[in-house]
Amino acid sequence: MLTAQEKARTQKELIENYNLLHANEQQVISDLCFTKAQLDDALHVCRKGIASPSDLWKLRDYLEEQINKQGSHCHPFTVLRPEYSKKFYIKLYLQHPYWSLYEFERTGPVIIGDVPDLNQYRIEYNESVQHLETLANALARVAGFPQESAAPGQTVAAAAAAAVAAPTDAVAEIKKYKDLLDSGIITEEEFTAKKKQLMGI
Repeated sequence: MLTAQEKARTQKELIENYNLLHANEQQVISDLCFTKAQLDDALHVCRKGIASPSDLWKLRDYLEEQINKQGSHCHPFTVLRPEYSKKFYIKLYLQHPYWSLYEFERTGPVIIGDVPDLNQYRIEYNESVQHLETLANALARVAGFPQESAAPGQTVAAAAAAAVAAPTDAVAEIKKYKDLLDSGIITEEEFTAKKKQLMGI
């Protein structure tokens, strides 16, 4: 999450480097797989403030790479620095009388060196996932979400995944009944009634 001052610096630095590149706008849009609006939002983050963070980083990395290829030097980025791309800024909005917003930074596991220790990476990754799962479970309890929906030994995350699977099963069932309708085995009224039942209408 950038402050107003950081947005102003980021906009200035992106525009300076974009102008330094002397690139054709259509070429930049094509290379980045952006729309014209995406490019405009990223270059004018102050004016609009709706640019996706991933678009900002994508444009920043692209400009740096292309300017270096031309043999020129990129104007330094004072906000979008490489070390910041390794952080996650998380904001959780809760429907709770006391805990309405919880925000914090997290870092992902880092691979160091040319020949990284993949086993250490896996261990650190699993630790990070466990911390986030513990946090999710604690926040669910604080926010008053029912815990009985999770089976014994099942985490809130697993329970949520199971809940998401239910509509998929309903869709599959509706497709089966549609096939029966198309085959003339059931009537339109029977199909509509079954569909409403499966959709919980």
